[in-house]
Amino acid sequence: MRKAVVLFDLDETLIHERASTAASFAAVAAAHGLDGSTLQAAVRAAAVPLWGAGPAAAYCGAIGISWWEGMSGPFGPSPVAELAALHAWIPRFRAEAWAAALDRLRVRADPADLAAAFAADRLRRHVPYPDAVATLERLRAAGHRLGLVTNGAPDYQNLKLDGSGLRPHFEAVVVSGEAGVGKPDPRIFALALERLRCEPGAAAMVGDNPARDVAGARAAGIMAVLVERGEPGGGADAVVRELAEIPGLVA
Repeated sequence: MRKAVVLFDLDETLIHERASTAASFAAVAAAHGLDGSTLQAAVRAAAVPLWGAGPAAAYCGAIGISWWEGMSGPFGPSPVAELAALHAWIPRFRAEAWAAALDRLRVRADPADLAAAFAADRLRRHVPYPDAVATLERLRAAGHRLGLVTNGAPDYQNLKLDGSGLRPHFEAVVVSGEAGVGKPDPRIFALALERLRCEPGAAAMVGDNPARDVAGARAAGIMAVLVERGEPGGGADAVVRELAEIPGLVA
């Protein structure tokens, strides 16, 4: 059955997330004579327990905000209590994580300088996968209507969407931090379909995460397409390696 609407995940489906984060660590490391992977591992070792003990850890888990996003995202003032708590806490989180990482590596440098350099570099990197734009253009040319369903903090996800240049392709954008629920909760998919005036049976969801994108779409009655980017998982209606395969699946 032809799908009138195709929904997409953002991070690691349409834009590079892990590679961009690694590139930013490498850029900061190079400026200080360090190895990027070593620096990233040290920061991760310090940041993960801090993030898990933070004031909005449960919220971040449900909405889908990761520790590495905490290292770089804008996290501006928000009327949402949990996001407001993050706004107040993020400077301390970054300072403590970077200080601990540099101490672990026995590097004499100002943690605040590295924290700022990493955040600035990461906020400039919103790189689409090579076939992302062409795939979205093909789908729109064929008459499909497109929506985006992404987990994360609204200011950061919108920054990624604008920075990557992908926003014009989508008629509806739903961010978990705005919706109040995150994937795999079927309500976030239902909200996107409501905005696009589409029934679940006439829609497909494309994402890289089996637990969030595939399971969530299936629970919402939507065809689930897994883009296999290193996270194999069962349950999808279709599995692809490249985004360029999507138009043929939903035609």
